[in-house]
Amino acid sequence: MKQRNYKTIGAALLVTTAATLFTAAPSQARTRRIPASSGCWIRIWKDNNHGGWYQLIRGPRQLPNLKLGTRYWGNRISGISTGPRTWVKVFKDQGLRGGVLIIPPNTNYGSLKTVGFNDAIDSMLIQNHPFK
Repeated sequence: MKQRNYKTIGAALLVTTAATLFTAAPSQARTRRIPASSGCWIRIWKDNNHGGWYQLIRGPRQLPNLKLGTRYWGNRISGISTGPRTWVKVFKDQGLRGGVLIIPPNTNYGSLKTVGFNDAIDSMLIQNHPFK
């Protein structure tokens, strides 16, 4: 049996064993996933400054509504970040309609208020190449 050492560092819990090292804030540990190796992915957050629940979405993908698993994200996204090979077109209405914002690769919006899309995204396209 491996011996585990536990150490609290602020709000994070550091767990070490002979073979692993894992660090996560308690509120994020339950939803943490590794991004897609293809580089085509986004992370969305419910609250500003990457707070609250978040979800990793792998692309390329077309999402005419934002029902993802058991959670409905429509008009609830306050932050978004994109992978290194990800182009995202977000829409204010379901069905890929309404106001549009195009987000290029390696972009990080801690708050979508700055671009007028806070809690306003209702559908999106995720691609691994620029939009035409």
